[in-house]
Amino acid sequence: WDYFTSPGAVTGMMGTYTDDGLELLKKGGFNWIWLTWSAGFSYPQEEVQQAILRPFVKKCSGAGMHCTAYLSMCNVFVQDVEANQPELLESLQRNAQGGVIPYAAARYLDKPLRLMGCLNHPKWKEHLRNRLKSAIDAVFIGAFYDNLSTACYCPRCQGREAASATG
Repeated sequence: WDYFTSPGAVTGMMGTYTDDGLELLKKGGFNWIWLTWSAGFSYPQEEVQQAILRPFVKKCSGAGMHCTAYLSMCNVFVQDVEANQPELLESLQRNAQGGVIPYAAARYLDKPLRLMGCLNHPKWKEHLRNRLKSAIDAVFIGAFYDNLSTACYCPRCQGREAASATG
């Protein structure tokens, strides 16, 4: 997974989200599954996966199977977001020197391909609300957030830290 830089790399999994896939889950005795709804790509790129998941989640729900949406809370696939949703780049986490913070669990040969969004930035908060709302609209009954790294030194985060330390 470290090397995937495009949501197109996971399209091989999409054949699973069919009637046959649902039958296989039922035969396996599953009554609750987790599906990747948002991994950190831009809205247009993630729509490819989400358009396939929407009807599958409804079929699962109709068959009595619960679905939890996997949402990456801070992940930003920077090349894709830069091309398709550049307004989010201002909401990236910053280190103490003002540079961006890469996703730490990945290896990079050159510059980082995955960066981290700032949980206190208004645009990032709006982005997360939109992602969760789209999962709720798709009939997911739960959400699992991953990649919750908060090591941000942006002025907004540092102001919150200072206020909590003195208050």
